[in-house]
Amino acid sequence: MEGITLGEVAVALAFIVALLTGGKYLINSIKSGVSNLLKDEFEALNKKLKAINERIDDLDKKVDAVDAKLDEKINNVDMESCKNFLVLRLSSIERGDKMSEVELERFWEQYDYYRSHDGNSYIRHKIEQLERDGRLKARETYEDDK
Repeated sequence: MEGITLGEVAVALAFIVALLTGGKYLINSIKSGVSNLLKDEFEALNKKLKAINERIDDLDKKVDAVDAKLDEKINNVDMESCKNFLVLRLSSIERGDKMSEVELERFWEQYDYYRSHDGNSYIRHKIEQLERDGRLKARETYEDDK
């Protein structure tokens, strides 16, 4: 430690402080530049993602609308099928044909379905007429026989 003066120590310390300050400034500049670069990239990416999400939402709405229309059409086909079955059975009874127990059970199941889905009254009217005429076993009588 002989020969090192206080001035040389001060210069060395000043150099170290300057080096650290410069390094800190350099690091902050790099961080700021990278941050700005990433920020711009992320903003662009976020805009693209937002546009994609909006398109997906639009497609979801369209799919939901198509799904609702399909459900309605399926329900209409189902009700028409049920109505056709009932009309065919009622026509068969009017012609004097008899139904087996299984056919009668299925008839009443279809009629329950038809009524629970707001089926119209002309079939109900025809059933009541055939029950009164004794050509169709009344539901209560049928249920009691089971």
